Amino acid sequence: MPDLHDFLDGEAGRVRSEPGALDAVLNRADRRRRTRRIASGVLALAVAGGGIGLAFAAFRTSGLRPAGPAPGPTISVTPMTDQFVGLHIGNRSSQEGAGEFARALLADDGIESLPMLLSDDLKEVTTIYCHPNREAEALELRDRFFPGAELRPRIDPRTLLVVIGDDFVRRHRDLFDLYTTVRSFMTRRVEGSGAEVFLSPVANDRFAEEASGLSLYSYVRGGSFQFQGLHPRSDGTAVVYVIIVTPESASYVASERLTVGDLNPADGRAEILDAEQISPPDPMLDQIRMFVRQFLRARREASG
Repeated sequence: MPDLHDFLDGEAGRVRSEPGALDAVLNRADRRRRTRRIASGVLALAVAGGGIGLAFAAFRTSGLRPAGPAPGPTISVTPMTDQFVGLHIGNRSSQEGAGEFARALLADDGIESLPMLLSDDLKEVTTIYCHPNREAEALELRDRFFPGAELRPRIDPRTLLVVIGDDFVRRHRDLFDLYTTVRSFMTRRVEGSGAEVFLSPVANDRFAEEASGLSLYSYVRGGSFQFQGLHPRSDGTAVVYVIIVTPESASYVASERLTVGDLNPADGRAEILDAEQISPPDPMLDQIRMFVRQFLRARREASG
């Protein structure tokens, strides 16, 4: 990196850029990054303290990914409660993403949960695994969110595990279809092309508005996303809260609120009806991009 920095700064001088311009941009970005690292460190310690000692008995797991957003600015969909502490949700339904769908749906009610990767054996009926000391919680969880779920014993008293089956997806079929539309839309944005086909005319105009701060690809391409909440509405649409981890660094996080639905039943296809940026990506990224673009343009002009 030092060699690259010296090269860029030297080349910038050759094409008559302002001396030290790159330093100024990078220093501002570095100050902001250090500030966020401190906050992220505090958050990481808190998460680590709450997660130490979690055991995944009775299941073969192939990994565990954090369910919450990466360190950085986040949104608050609903206040989180202390109910169902140590709740994990895994998917054994035949539908990809069903566990993620369930976690987003619970988040709308303020219920925080973590993902768990399970074996590939498919399951028809949703199952809740709990220690006898936590049976009352498991029953409440079943009655509120997973009616008809089976209860099974669990060794670890510190965690509850919900294994999503096909019955849960069938019960929420229409809402799950809206969720998969947003999931496909966000996947196309990360891949860098093809997201336009999911936009309604209103949403397309929203992304085209310069003042909205939204962009289909600029801060999303090459990054990743996570669902922070899924709120069904009485008109058959849903509001989905999405966290975007930009490709430059896990410290830079943007968030959006997407409205999805099918207001034209004739075509039978759900689409993104509206979009709003809740928190923008770090403005320093735009300044660095602008500097690099100007630098490359000046270099091309100087070289003829």
